[in-house]
Amino acid sequence: MADSILWPILHYQSGVVFDDHPWDAYKRVNECFADTVANAATNGALIWVHDYHLMLLPQLLRERLTKQGKECAIGFSLHTPFPAADFWRALPVRKDLVEGLLASGMMGFHTDEYKQNFIDT
Repeated sequence: MADSILWPILHYQSGVVFDDHPWDAYKRVNECFADTVANAATNGALIWVHDYHLMLLPQLLRERLTKQGKECAIGFSLHTPFPAADFWRALPVRKDLVEGLLASGMMGFHTDEYKQNFIDT
């Protein structure tokens, strides 16, 4: 999912075919990270999440930390472009990914254009 679907879409490549099987694997990987990080995190920790491989992680992590009674700051940094909204719409799971990112307290993008593309989305 990450390299076969997300990477091409984030880099404005057309012809990407979405498949549920890689999406299910992508969700499982993000859930495994969320379980591991939430269990290891101490209250008040700053947790930085990096790149498109873990776009669901901030929301999953926030849910787990809340259940454990932990309050941690979560930041996310995207190391790829974030495409314009009209291109991002080609992705059927875009809402899940954006909601995952919105659980971050802080987000970093490489350029103002990428930041604005995210805001427009």
